Amino acid sequence: MPFGSPGPPSVPRYDEYGYALRISWPPQRSLFGGLFIAAWLGGWFFGEKSAIHQITVGPARDDRGFVMFWLVGWTIGGAAAALSLIWMMFGREVVAIGPDGLTVRRQVLGLGVTRKYDPQHVKRLRVEQRPTDTFTRRTRGFGWGIGDGAVAFDYGAKTIRFGAALDEAEARIVVARLTKRDRRLSAEGAA
Repeated sequence: MPFGSPGPPSVPRYDEYGYALRISWPPQRSLFGGLFIAAWLGGWFFGEKSAIHQITVGPARDDRGFVMFWLVGWTIGGAAAALSLIWMMFGREVVAIGPDGLTVRRQVLGLGVTRKYDPQHVKRLRVEQRPTDTFTRRTRGFGWGIGDGAVAFDYGAKTIRFGAALDEAEARIVVARLTKRDRRLSAEGAA
């Protein structure tokens, strides 16, 4: 009886440069989510255009202040939706360990935010179990892949998480590769 394959190769990409190790992966992608956000943005555009027209060209009315207030919220919502679509299509999460320490970066088309951590203060690098119940589940980026991650470590009084798109098996491999590269990142961390 033939066995099934263990699935597609791991999504993370591992690059080694001497002492440094760089691991990167795309965010969680959803065809339905991407199409839904794109369609919603189409409707959003017409609402935005209509509100701007009402404020700038329409007759003076008493509700102009409300429309301006509504437009601010509408614009913020549209920007958040557009950013989530761009993140879903072009984003990458990157973690690296090297002479400069441990870095966690979230980037879109090369632009992003990098956070650096001193490996001496990283404690309990681990894979975090995620709740499977939708109501108790933490944000996980509301499905956008930018929320809590499958990998966590303690840094001072904070818990740092990354790897929202990683499943548990991939997260274990990431943790193993990081701790193999720098023993200070072991499960117990620095003393």
